[in-house]
This record gives sequence, structure tokens and C-alpha cells, in this order.
Amino acid sequence: MAYYASSDIGGTFTDTAVLDPKGQLRRYKASTVPEDPVKGILATLELAAADDKVELRDLLSQIEIFSHGTTIATNATLTRKGARTGLLQTAGFGDTLYINRGYKATGLDEATSKNFRLLTKPVPFVDRRLIREINERVDYMGRVLAPLDEKQARKAVRELLSEKVDSIAVSLLWSFKVPDHERRLRDIIREEAPDIFVTISSDLLPRLGELARTQTAVMNAFLGPKVTTAMHSLVKSLASQGLRHEPLPMRSNGGL
Repeated sequence: MAYYASSDIGGTFTDTAVLDPKGQLRRYKASTVPEDPVKGILATLELAAADDKVELRDLLSQIEIFSHGTTIATNATLTRKGARTGLLQTAGFGDTLYINRGYKATGLDEATSKNFRLLTKPVPFVDRRLIREINERVDYMGRVLAPLDEKQARKAVRELLSEKVDSIAVSLLWSFKVPDHERRLRDIIREEAPDIFVTISSDLLPRLGELARTQTAVMNAFLGPKVTTAMHSLVKSLASQGLRHEPLPMRSNGGL
């Protein structure tokens, strides 16, 4: 006999659904506390516990699965209030995000898409001055044409750290064929700044197409610190109140 609970933190309200041991589905709502979102979840669970005339800790200890949905990543993207992000790319490819796909765009009719004067490209989530090009090169066969210049790479990392970046994304050409250079860059970054958030494209999206791979790595670096902080806070707060299992974040595909 166990409870199953699922919560969602919105901008105004926090909603929680609780399936009790009798198979009854109950819904609870409380105001969201922006500076401490976990308070909204605890408030809804307090209501659930009160309905069952038990202490909050008793209810939490009986929850078998706790799933959690949040718009924190969506909100940070829309408001562009994520981490100050740096980017390391192969020498000669530092403009990848700014070139984008030439003048191609979605949601435009053919006549508009051909009118270059009216087209504006999406603004990347990393400032141009926070992009550094790294001397290295791997070809399409996976052959190393130029080894990673570690001295120059370390200098580039230190420059980004001096710019007070919160996270660094790494996206090198053909890294999905040979990820060694990206992995070494990750090691260098952690040697220089052990606590900084790092994303390497070959771990996240190891596929052909440097634009999509770089955009994905940058978005992960841009959102990662905020999402990580929020989830750690959620896990710690609920565990201290008696939750035995870590919350399972809801994914955009509907899974956990």
C-alpha cells in the first residue's frame, strides 16, 4: 500500500496530484514561491496529509513514486535568464551559431524568406565575445589531422573564466567520430575550474551536423546550472521531510 504523487510548479500556482492507497486520485493547489519553489510543493503535500489526518513526514515516507514537472528550463529560455555561457569550437568555426543556416528560417512564406532585408536570424544563447576557437582538427574519416593544442586551449579556458562564465560548452568539428579532444578539453576546464558546469557535444548529441550539435550543447550549458540547482534543492528538501525515493523529472516526451 503506497502513495503516488506528481507535482508541477507553474509561475503562479503549484499543483500536485496524489493517488492514495485506496486508489483515489486527489488534486491540490498552492501558490508558487518563486524564490523557493519547493515550498509550493510542500504546501500541497501538507494539504494531502491533512486530508488523511497524518503528518507530512508519514505521507512522504509512503510515496513510492514522486514525479516532478517544471517549466524552469522553458522560462529561462524564453526570458534568456540562464547561465553566462562560454563556447569552445574548432579553429575556423567560431561563427557557426551566428551564420546559422544562411537565410533559411521556419514559419515564413516563400516570398518573405527570399527578402533578405526583412530576415533576422535567431540570437544565439552565447555572446560572440564568449566564443573561443581551439587549434585541433579531425577529418570526416576520424583521422586526426592536427592534435589538440593544449597550451592554447588552457589559455582560452582561462580567458572565459576571466569573463565570469558560469558554464562552458564544447563543440568541435567531427567530435562525434573522435571525441578525445572534447574529453580532454573537459578535463582542462575542470582542472582550471572544478565546479563549473561543462557540456561536451560528443556526449550529448554525437551526430553529424555541427550547427545542431553546437546549438544543443550551448542550450544544455545555458540551462544546466539553473536546472541542476533547482533539482538538487528539490531532492534535498523532500528527503529531509521523509521522501525515501528521489523525485523523477518529467521529460518533454511524457516519460520520466
